[in-house]
Amino acid sequence: MKRLLSFSLILGAAVALGWFLVQAFEEGPAHADGGLGQGGGGAPDPQLPDTGMTQCYSEAAGEIDCVATGPCGGQDAFYDTGCGHGVRFVVNDGETPADLTDDTVTDLCTGLEWQRDRPEQNGEEGFTISICFICRDDAQPANVVECGSPEEVTRERARCSCPGTTRDPAICGECRIGDEITWCEALAYCNDLVLGGKDDWRLPNIRELLSIADYGLGTGITNPAIDRTFFEVSPDDFKYNSRQYWSSTQHEDEVGKAWVVNFSHGSVNRTPVDRWHFVRAVRGGTGAGGGATGQGGDGAERGGGAGPPGCVDDNGNINGDVDRDLSDAISLLAWLFQGGAEPVPFCTAGPKADGCAAENGNINGDVDRDLSDAISLLAWLFQGGAEPVPPCPTGEPENCTSGMDEDGDGATDCADPDCFLDANCLPTPSPLPATGQTKCYDELGGEMACAATGPCGGQDGFYAAGCPNDASRFVDNDGGTPDMPGMPDDDTVTDTCTGLMWQRDQSDVTGDGMIITSDPQSPENEDAATWCLALNHCQVTLNNRAFGGHTDWRLPNVLELQSLVDYSRATAFPLPAMDPKFDGIAGAFWSSTNNPDSGAHAFYIDFNLGATAHVAISPGAGLDRKKSVRAVRDAP
Repeated sequence: MKRLLSFSLILGAAVALGWFLVQAFEEGPAHADGGLGQGGGGAPDPQLPDTGMTQCYSEAAGEIDCVATGPCGGQDAFYDTGCGHGVRFVVNDGETPADLTDDTVTDLCTGLEWQRDRPEQNGEEGFTISICFICRDDAQPANVVECGSPEEVTRERARCSCPGTTRDPAICGECRIGDEITWCEALAYCNDLVLGGKDDWRLPNIRELLSIADYGLGTGITNPAIDRTFFEVSPDDFKYNSRQYWSSTQHEDEVGKAWVVNFSHGSVNRTPVDRWHFVRAVRGGTGAGGGATGQGGDGAERGGGAGPPGCVDDNGNINGDVDRDLSDAISLLAWLFQGGAEPVPFCTAGPKADGCAAENGNINGDVDRDLSDAISLLAWLFQGGAEPVPPCPTGEPENCTSGMDEDGDGATDCADPDCFLDANCLPTPSPLPATGQTKCYDELGGEMACAATGPCGGQDGFYAAGCPNDASRFVDNDGGTPDMPGMPDDDTVTDTCTGLMWQRDQSDVTGDGMIITSDPQSPENEDAATWCLALNHCQVTLNNRAFGGHTDWRLPNVLELQSLVDYSRATAFPLPAMDPKFDGIAGAFWSSTNNPDSGAHAFYIDFNLGATAHVAISPGAGLDRKKSVRAVRDAP
């Protein structure tokens, strides 16, 4: 009877194996470890920081589901690209834990170290007015009124007024928030700063400063576009419309102006250097190639399997080779019915529990290893059946490189919150692209020798921090179509600093075979598009055409698009502020990033001057609601 039962089991196994083999040869495998379609060709890790945007909007400002295609599909929040989805910022506590004044913050994505607290230039707590001024009394124009306290002052467009007064330019001066300083004062402050035991602080360039903006938080005065968990911002900074921070990058074309970031929403603009704004110091990221090192290792050993020799991490890898495949099913059957080798043990596994396996080969997670497990393994390999259950957790602390779920929380390795700060899981710091600025200017806008210290020393042109913005940064990929002036081609450009591939030309939105090179706000520019049309053009039209041989084009987010701005070329129309390997106009180009303070607005970059702003996205007669389009994808 026992021999008859054994024969029946062997016969059943043979029949099952034969049927699955027929299916395998006819249809090919439904699943195999490491097969095509399981992650593609391994695109490079994203190098630019994430924008923080998490919501999608319609043209009518209503929040909508984030989708790839369809009306207004393909927005920033759908793709969620960039570094920083786990732990991005780490606070380095200073010597006085009771306050934040000597704390610093390390950005694990860029390798930069930041001053955490906005410095108090006047040595006093809170909001102060350090300059009094006078305005005419509305009720009695012959009288003047002096203002000098927060309760008496309102601040609009970088100027002050007193309630119930009219500002008279002949007698009214500008007000100055106590902790605001001029551009050259900001440079000097950072040069002289000793913080966290380090004395190599500097004023950040415009690209570095914008990198800490969080566009998902920027809802205006009450919620600035910066993560206040890590960066201290006084509510008074925004209560009185004072929200702009100096960068070390001076404007190339407009004399006596430097670039600032407005942290109400994350816009970028230029302002006269004798105005007063806030300052936040940075260090690191200088030298050839930029970027600090030693901020978490190279991450190369992630998920490598840490068990002893002769063990496996994956249930169903019966023979212990590289993949789970047909040979494993045959090995399992041979062990069950022919006295073959026992399945290779798990490297780590805990006691048997529901939904997991204590022993390799218990594919379906029931009580025993038997014929049903071999059939389940074959069904997964060739028929799209359920994946083998994972090894049971050991209940031990998570091993961040084992591929196992030791603590049983459903997450393994770097996806487990316990591993966010593990050296193997921290992002590899990637230097931001340098701004391109190579010149330095004095307070009056005259060109001066670049120096580390001294009057107006420590400018962007001296440090040139970041991935070098030189002739080797962009690679022109010839698509094969002859280049003809005014005619679209399929050429692309790869940015070696960010790992992004760009459409070389302004996009031919109309599809008429011509590229209009006039100002995008000109009535003659037919290739300017509304925001939702721009999204659809990149997401659908270009991908249906397999532009440049690729089908994963999208509209770039605001930080991706801003990475193309070359501030040494921010001069005047019609030359764009970008590398000459790109063709196109010096106009405004859409990004895929909304302004969450008003979902009916989206950000764009002005490649005439290099500014970042937002505008209404709803279709209308206003020409400012149409911008040019340039698509992006992750290289290669």
